[in-house]
Amino acid sequence: KRLQEFDENGRFIRCIPCTQNLCGVTTTPTRETIITDLSEHKVHTLNADGQLMYSMGSRGTKPGEFHNPVGVAVTNNGHVVVSDHNNHRLQIIDPSRPTTPLRVISKCGNHTLSGPAFMFVDPSSDNIFVANLGRSFVE
Repeated sequence: KRLQEFDENGRFIRCIPCTQNLCGVTTTPTRETIITDLSEHKVHTLNADGQLMYSMGSRGTKPGEFHNPVGVAVTNNGHVVVSDHNNHRLQIIDPSRPTTPLRVISKCGNHTLSGPAFMFVDPSSDNIFVANLGRSFVE
């Protein structure tokens, strides 16, 4: 029920109290921390001091709504990518307009996403790697 921060040498820096079901976590170049919350179906953004700046989303199936958001990553241009696990999609969000996703992705090539979970954005290409748990492979 907390987020702990360590430096690369393993030295403890701080502890940030969090919501009930913290799942995914990432940071932005401006030291904001973005976390996904499974039980509230939200994505929370904390400032560099660990204080809540804003939350986005609610439970649902419309763009901007989530059903168990799991993974979260940030692209080079600062867009937030959220794996919307039980809606079987990714949502790409501009933090300056968090209520309206820029894009909703439910297919990767010829494959439909099924339970996307943890992910990584390659900083050299902005390609998104997704653990697609419902299909048991990474796309």
